[in-house]
Amino acid sequence: MKRFGSIFLLLILLLSGCQQQSDTILPTPTPTPETADSIVRARCREILDKYGATIDGIYAYINNDDPLDRLFYNAADMVEAPLPEPSDLALHILDTGKGVCYHYSALTYYLLQEAGFEAILITGARKTDGAPHRWTMVRTEKGWYHFDPQHYQKLLTDEQKSSNTYLRTDAMEWNREAYPKTAKAFDEATGV
Repeated sequence: MKRFGSIFLLLILLLSGCQQQSDTILPTPTPTPETADSIVRARCREILDKYGATIDGIYAYINNDDPLDRLFYNAADMVEAPLPEPSDLALHILDTGKGVCYHYSALTYYLLQEAGFEAILITGARKTDGAPHRWTMVRTEKGWYHFDPQHYQKLLTDEQKSSNTYLRTDAMEWNREAYPKTAKAFDEATGV
């Protein structure tokens, strides 16, 4: 009988504990907000679906004339150091359609990555006045190349990117030891 009373007491305690737990209001978990990185990657996939997941497709998107997709250079969007994260820079140009080299290069970087290319961001400066500039490097099946579609430059070697003669604009300088050396000149006509 004593045993029955102990079991009965234990059962009452358990049931009262369960009742108490069922009355407890558990907080609703808050959804994890999307990060700028995940938003940019999703929007880049949409762009690549439209323009193609190739170097030419990415170049065409950055330099297109479509009023719905057109990007514009806007000096008012200059960013002071330290620079925001690349995802924030890319999201800015996707949201506003405007930016400077930091925004363009960040967006190009994400587009290249989402297209399956290895890419890195390069920070350098114009040789003439030391003004900062940022662009990307992309690794193709032939090797590494500079890729700066904002300046209408596709698959340039180190020598081409640093040459006023080749660019017909300000040549760039950067810490070459910090980045991969480029492959030989790429001929778009032959693909070699």
